[in-house]
Amino acid sequence: MSITKRHVYNLFGWILSLIAMAYFFGAVSDYYSSISDFQWNMLKVTVMLVSIGIFVVTSIISGLAWSLLLKDQNISIKHSYIQEIFLLSQVGKYIPGNVAHHIGRVYLAKQYKIPVINSINSMLIETVWIIAIGASLAVFALINMVDIEIFEKYVHLDIYLLMMMAFCALLIPWITIFIANNYLPTLVIRVSGGSKLPMPKLSTAIFVSMLYLSVFIFMGLVIKLQFTYLFDVASNSIFLFACIFSISWIAGFLVPGAPAGLGIRETLLILMLSPLYGPTAAVSLTVFLRVTTVIGDGVAFVIGTVLKIIVNKRQMLDCNE
Repeated sequence: MSITKRHVYNLFGWILSLIAMAYFFGAVSDYYSSISDFQWNMLKVTVMLVSIGIFVVTSIISGLAWSLLLKDQNISIKHSYIQEIFLLSQVGKYIPGNVAHHIGRVYLAKQYKIPVINSINSMLIETVWIIAIGASLAVFALINMVDIEIFEKYVHLDIYLLMMMAFCALLIPWITIFIANNYLPTLVIRVSGGSKLPMPKLSTAIFVSMLYLSVFIFMGLVIKLQFTYLFDVASNSIFLFACIFSISWIAGFLVPGAPAGLGIRETLLILMLSPLYGPTAAVSLTVFLRVTTVIGDGVAFVIGTVLKIIVNKRQMLDCNE
């Protein structure tokens, strides 16, 4: 069997994932005594539950964004069905390889007669869009972290810079789709299953961009809440945490092999947050954040299962009538 660039890329991803996991678990081991001494109280339990709830909301928001992208391709389906498909499929991201949740979504969507090509096209556009939004936030974070001293005096964004960032984030997916369709048509057709990627409508682009931006903002809120109320650490703005999280999310998303970005995201968060709050708080935060997302995905799966049960009962009632 010949070795292709894809094999090399996957091998590199697996090696990088294993190194990151080793670093993360090594850091947890180094600061385990501090983490194990964590004392729970009613406020901290409440904050943890709220954090999990916020994460579940981000999954629902992502499902809503996917429904808009499908509607842009003239696929009209009940929102409850979309949420069922999306929430159930997300558990697949814990399977090593970073593709099982995509395959699961295509399979579940097919059960509701959503054509495979539309599922794949919408997911490709979704990937481009959310990476574009995350990259815009990541650029801001990197600009403000060039020097360690900048941690103590962040540059304040004015409304015009925010508007420019939002506009650029809006354009990047369109530009990417245009370039892919016109300069990489063979690759696009092969990946999408036989057609070029459709250009989203302006209204869809605006709403989808706002939804994906809100996902990162909500994750910034989770980090802010946990730093402030779980670890009694005076923290920075929610927006800045959203920017920091976006870097770790993109890295975890792009590196193959890491299940749900395990190790990759934690390593980057530790490296970026340690200069701000010290390694103990940074490592503790990454552990609790991972627990939050795992439980949150579990709750989302339960919600998806309940929706599926409700849908099946409705279909049985309709058949009986």
